[in-house]
Amino acid sequence: MQKKIISLLFVLISLCIQPVWAEYMADIEVFDIEKEQIVKRIANTTEIQEEMKKYLDSIDRTIPPLEELPKKGQMIRVPLHPGINVGNQWMKSMVYEVFFIVLPERDPFVILYDDARKAYLLQSPYTPKTLMSVITE
Repeated sequence: MQKKIISLLFVLISLCIQPVWAEYMADIEVFDIEKEQIVKRIANTTEIQEEMKKYLDSIDRTIPPLEELPKKGQMIRVPLHPGINVGNQWMKSMVYEVFFIVLPERDPFVILYDDARKAYLLQSPYTPKTLMSVITE
């Protein structure tokens, strides 16, 4: 009888306890153009993910290709999980990572890749304040 009660309790406890699966979000990487290396890794948060969505939703212009590679600045790779559907007059595609470019003498912009891996250089008036604050810490 005791074995049955213990077995029943074990089954009931097993049914009540469910494992918790947290979604893993890859870290944000900050690449220093001058040093040619990743200088910082930052935890990717839902707040930053939401900022990236706002930035992508507010894109209002494209920028011309860079005439030469910049010598200074930062490229920030922001993995998106889940991907964000970008639909504007320049591109319509699911985006899984954003390359946020910060150069000394230019407004920040992003490089996005569509499903065919075509690159788009785009800008938005929106400033992702949380992202900018954590990369400057």
